[in-house]
Amino acid sequence: MELLASSVTLFSTISVILVSALGLAVTYGLMRVINFAHGDLITVGAYTTYLLVRADVPIFVAMLAAPVLAGTLGVLLEVLVVRRLYGRPVDSLLATFALSLILSQIMLTLFGSSPGSVPNVVSSVKIGESHVEGYLIVLVLATLALLGFTWWLFTHTLYGLRARVVVHSREQAAALGINPHRLNVVTFGIGAALAGTAGALLAPLVAIEPFMGQRYIAQAFLVVISGGAAPVSGSFAASGLLGTVQHGVTVQVNPLFAQAALLVLAIALVRFVPRGLSSLWRSEV
Repeated sequence: MELLASSVTLFSTISVILVSALGLAVTYGLMRVINFAHGDLITVGAYTTYLLVRADVPIFVAMLAAPVLAGTLGVLLEVLVVRRLYGRPVDSLLATFALSLILSQIMLTLFGSSPGSVPNVVSSVKIGESHVEGYLIVLVLATLALLGFTWWLFTHTLYGLRARVVVHSREQAAALGINPHRLNVVTFGIGAALAGTAGALLAPLVAIEPFMGQRYIAQAFLVVISGGAAPVSGSFAASGLLGTVQHGVTVQVNPLFAQAALLVLAIALVRFVPRGLSSLWRSEV
């Protein structure tokens, strides 16, 4: 029973890393855009949930609104800024970093620096002699569902097929009658919606403040780098590996050493598997 309780904690750690990185993996894996504003879109999702819960909207309904708002914001950012920077990774990185600063300052002006919180409505679960937060189980299940939906979207729909064609060759996609600009705005919106979903799922676990997304952006980049080009399978493998190491080092030593261990592991993966873990099984998604 103690092992089961420990496993729930481990899987929740992996889930936090995976859910916070999935949207960034989509925008990079299918668009080759490094979205530095990804963390702020997570914050937008968390604030959406927080404000709606304060307005007496049921928490799980409020969570459904978060990806809608974040996805809409992502579409606006793609149309106004990002689409002019395709094929220019350094410029897109700088532009999205500037967007990150703007978004965080807007949220600071609107909501102030005092942290907010979303009540945890799921009671704890007793496993043997241990009590485990029931919401951690919900988080794990929701992350698996989100991962499965994303995989299905990009492998079993016409949109997913077209999006993968655009990745390989924009010219060939245009010759086949596919509008790359339309596909890109949808893909960027989906990546932003996934970030908003991450913020909604993380809201009951963390203090919500304008810069909260910055806690997750570094780990998200580590997942994208370690996972490789395949946004779903690569993110799943990298999150599992990084989350296991983080959990193990946190339990045995402390959280500070755990963060250092993640960085060392990511460096080792870049050195010995430079194309990412997904290159080991040649997956596109």
